[in-house]
Amino acid sequence: MNNKVGQAKAMALAAVIANVKRLLQDARILQTSGSAGSALSLSILAFEEAGKGHIIENDWKKPKHKSHHSFRHEMATLVIPASFMQKYEFDLKGVNSRISDHFAAADFKPGSKNPLPPISPELRIDLHSELLPQLQAMSDEKIQIFGIEQRWLSKVVDAVRDGKLERIRQSGLYLDTDAELSVISTPDNVKRIDAERWFWAATRVLNLLENGAYFQDYSPLSELLTAVDEGDRDAARVLGEIRSMVIKSTD
Repeated sequence: MNNKVGQAKAMALAAVIANVKRLLQDARILQTSGSAGSALSLSILAFEEAGKGHIIENDWKKPKHKSHHSFRHEMATLVIPASFMQKYEFDLKGVNSRISDHFAAADFKPGSKNPLPPISPELRIDLHSELLPQLQAMSDEKIQIFGIEQRWLSKVVDAVRDGKLERIRQSGLYLDTDAELSVISTPDNVKRIDAERWFWAATRVLNLLENGAYFQDYSPLSELLTAVDEGDRDAARVLGEIRSMVIKSTD
């Protein structure tokens, strides 16, 4: 890469980072004021914009059959599980080998327009067997945090994998009616926790782009637990309030 191209790339990345921060700041203001729908939509735009930054940084090329929206969503999603695995220092050679064998058996080639072959129950068992010894080596406390973060991460990954993210974004902006023109959905139906999930996801993709911060917590709850373990009294108070709310909701 020559100096001129390098400077242009650095300027583009700086502009993307600044724009993601602006979108997230606006989303936080809207979330605080009670407009979860608009906060959700802006957070997903920030998530996509951060994905664009990773595409620029890594010189990734969009496949012809992908839209710019879906490609940015997928690349933003790609970096989160990768950094998550890096945080927990997983050795993925065995996992990658089994997945490659699965693709080869299904005659699936990289870059193909065909959908990915489904993960069979047998492959799930094989992948679990590759990771189980590494999980068993963790402390009980680390396993607890891992489980919380893995469940949070799966909701983000599943939404993008199933092609639902653009529809989720639109749910924060538009009103939907059925064939009889009855209102079936409005932005007011968006829950604060869903807006928070995508605010969190966009923030993580941004931090990875700006600082390579793979070691950070990967869910609001795991961050709270980490802070409690480090002696943060405010975090302990908030965690206690959350537990009380959960107990009341199950009574």
